[in-house]
Amino acid sequence: MTYLPDSLPDFFVLTFLRVAYACSQKVPQLEDIAPDGQGLNTLNLSIERTQEVARKPYWVAMGNLDNPDYSSILYREEFAGPITFMRLLLLLSERGLLSKISSWSAIPSHNGDAMEPGVKKPSLSQLKQITSPTVIRKFVSMSLKKVKELREVHGRREVQEGKLGDARWSYACGSELSAAIAAFLESPEAATDLKSRLLDDTKKELVLCLGNAAEVSIRGEKHLEGLKFASAAVTVGATCTWLTETITTKNKNRYDTALNAVH
Repeated sequence: MTYLPDSLPDFFVLTFLRVAYACSQKVPQLEDIAPDGQGLNTLNLSIERTQEVARKPYWVAMGNLDNPDYSSILYREEFAGPITFMRLLLLLSERGLLSKISSWSAIPSHNGDAMEPGVKKPSLSQLKQITSPTVIRKFVSMSLKKVKELREVHGRREVQEGKLGDARWSYACGSELSAAIAAFLESPEAATDLKSRLLDDTKKELVLCLGNAAEVSIRGEKHLEGLKFASAAVTVGATCTWLTETITTKNKNRYDTALNAVH
């Protein structure tokens, strides 16, 4: 819904912001979970936040085949949360609301923003806390670390294990998260010092994730997907004057390879 901003009223942006922030909290590590009743709840929470929901192609499902090349996937909550939170911050910034929340005495009410049954109204104090400059700075830095984790840990391990389909989704997830961070950093109400400190690094991660997604797609003979990823990598790379020639050349070669395969 964040990619269709006009269809998402302000109230729901603020409501989903609280949910997305909650979904972005640190995932409990298995070794830190106590073997008691409370530990079981924590274990369930850890499992919930680290599971992906994937849909196999129809022919794979019907044939009961062991094929990891999913046709669609929902990212883990630990990554989907930050993507959603950054996208919602972007909407607030573009609407000129992000800088005003700290001065609100009540959450503004707008026509068409009535709550749906069962939707919990966010508290003003919580909204002020999670949109404070300090929290946003920490959140952006944390999200960028997650991008590097997806590229350097998850994607790399899956490539080494020959799981090219899984690797493609890891790199795609890293691409979407870094793109969301970059879009926010370039938005009207993002802090200038945050932009100057992190935008170049974020765009570099975006180019690397897109390029890696293109590479594993081509290796897995998913040339159309590879073409899309490579095209995006070349397009974003063209805006990065500091990008090395090696990376630029690799992505252009990937684009040419995928284009030739598609035609």
